[in-house]
Amino acid sequence: MGRFRDWWLGTKSTPYLPVVPTAPVTYETPNPNPLVVITSMGQEVRIDIDWIRNLDPASLFRSQPYLRAVISFLGRNIAQLGLGVYLRQGDEEREKASDSTAASLLRSPNPYMTRYELFDALVCDLALWDRGYWWVRPDTQREVGWRIDPLPVAWVQDAYGGNVIDPDTWWVTQPGKPTREVPAKQIIHFHGWNPSSLSDGTPPTETLKAILEEQIAAVIYRGQRWERGARVGTVITRPADAPKWSQEAEARFRTEWSERYSGRHGTEAGGTPILQDGMTLSRIGFSAVEDEFVAAAKLALTTVASVYHVNPTMLGLLDNANYSNVREFRRMLYGDTLGPWLSMLEGRINNFLLPMIGEPANEYVEFNIAEKLQGSFEEQAQVASMAVGGPYMTRNEYRARQNLPPIEGGDELIVPLNVIEGGQPSPQTPLSAPAPMRLEGSPRNVADRPAERISTAVLSKYRATDRQIEATRRMLERFYGRQSAVVLTALNNKRDDPWWNEDRWNEELTADIMRISAQVTDQLGNRVLGKLDMPEPFDMESVIDYLTDVMRYRAEQINETTRAQIEDCLNRAGEENAPQPKDVFTTAATSRADLQSISLTTVMAGIAMVEAGKQSERQVGGKATKTWRVTSKNSRHPNLNNETVDIDSKFSNGADWPGDANLGPDQTSGCKCDLVIINRH
Repeated sequence: MGRFRDWWLGTKSTPYLPVVPTAPVTYETPNPNPLVVITSMGQEVRIDIDWIRNLDPASLFRSQPYLRAVISFLGRNIAQLGLGVYLRQGDEEREKASDSTAASLLRSPNPYMTRYELFDALVCDLALWDRGYWWVRPDTQREVGWRIDPLPVAWVQDAYGGNVIDPDTWWVTQPGKPTREVPAKQIIHFHGWNPSSLSDGTPPTETLKAILEEQIAAVIYRGQRWERGARVGTVITRPADAPKWSQEAEARFRTEWSERYSGRHGTEAGGTPILQDGMTLSRIGFSAVEDEFVAAAKLALTTVASVYHVNPTMLGLLDNANYSNVREFRRMLYGDTLGPWLSMLEGRINNFLLPMIGEPANEYVEFNIAEKLQGSFEEQAQVASMAVGGPYMTRNEYRARQNLPPIEGGDELIVPLNVIEGGQPSPQTPLSAPAPMRLEGSPRNVADRPAERISTAVLSKYRATDRQIEATRRMLERFYGRQSAVVLTALNNKRDDPWWNEDRWNEELTADIMRISAQVTDQLGNRVLGKLDMPEPFDMESVIDYLTDVMRYRAEQINETTRAQIEDCLNRAGEENAPQPKDVFTTAATSRADLQSISLTTVMAGIAMVEAGKQSERQVGGKATKTWRVTSKNSRHPNLNNETVDIDSKFSNGADWPGDANLGPDQTSGCKCDLVIINRH
């Protein structure tokens, strides 16, 4: 047994083991030792468990990754927030005091730190020690006349004189230098709550020592496992009845295996070995799951984060994370997690720092947390525009945000016509929204009523419904079913009779489409006229001939595509993997029908929209126009945005409306542009 153990501990390659009956193995239990020994880089480090319990917060910060992660997370996220200085002019008005002494001092607190570094150090001190110190004193060498020096908590020894709450002097001892007395009136003392003191805090590490001690023990255990455990990846076994090896044969096999398959320099490393005498090669490994290393690590991170009121998801624990809840956790971070910290820091600075440097009583500092809570620029822009009832930024103001130079005429605030004259609360409010209710006889209804009345409607709100699109799709599916039965039968008969009847299919498909398009066009036309406040319903008779011509043309296009695809199949007959005519109808009844149903209903909606504009002119007079409105920043029609033409005219791209089939599939597929109808009467 001793020889086997010596060989096992000394081997450098894959071991081989004879298959023998197993027997109980007795292990010696080491004597209890109050010291834990870790071997690291060949050096033995002895750690006393009691010493671990007596570690100060600074030592725990250096040795505990999760504690460090949480503290640095708090420090960085608070330090990166903007900090503004303001003058309060009244209950609601305030003015930014960017040139004040406080603003200049906080931008450059001392000759060797930035504002970010100052607040990062302060927050980390508070998170680790529940205390923090600023030494604020005059400095004639600086233009601002003041400086702020953060004092590491370990340097601040004690306070004396006066009383416990309001001392006269603080003792500060910098390593390697004599103790210095600093007047208490120059010290701003930040601290948390202590159940037995009004002038000190309680380091959170005192509460966390139990879980941190467990983590240190886990690190020690893992070190012992790596140092003493069997690092075996594979093992070679020989059957018990295999021929007995001589010592020379055993040594030769071991040497050959090491030279050919082991390490980086093996001549056949990574190759497939050929074994002898019934040998087998088996893989052996150790599972971190079985040792619960991962679970213990997650528990430690969660515990530390909970003490600091930080959501573990924000620190990378993504077990239950998804896009929506991470977005909400981010909002919670600047409200529930960092909000109390920011309030405490603002209070200390406003109540102690500003009076200390002689700032007026109506001056105060405030963290710019709004920039983190208000979401993206697009979300802020939408909310702001709806809140003020129209555009709120000039072109040059926006260009300045993009670091672009101003342009001539860019300082004028552009307000869309439908906001000024159409009664629309803001550009983001749907034009179909009901107008605000007003009492009869009010100034708006009588004295201030404009001489010209403007009615608006928008195409995007009156596109075909999902139900109408689905009905069109099913109609096309049924048509392709009838067509395939006739055409495929004719092709299979192999006679001289023509397999394609163009007139029949065009007439049948036109009739099928018209049964749906007449209904859809009538419904959408009446909706548009209703939003234009027209007195009479939509006149379907005036548009039926034009609608029939359009749908006949669309039916001819659909059938011609089907015929050309079948003709291509017949011409390629005999080729390897050539398409079959039945495949044409399978595709037509699925993907083609899906796209064609959307395209056809878009045409129906466009005809209804434009015809409703024409009928509004006939009903009440006035002048009807149509305006192309781009609604997506990735639109293929940016140059057409807000282009307005007469109701009978085409837009500059040759289309009658967004989605017009005359533009081709590249310009119509997935188009999200709107068509706005305006009738001035």
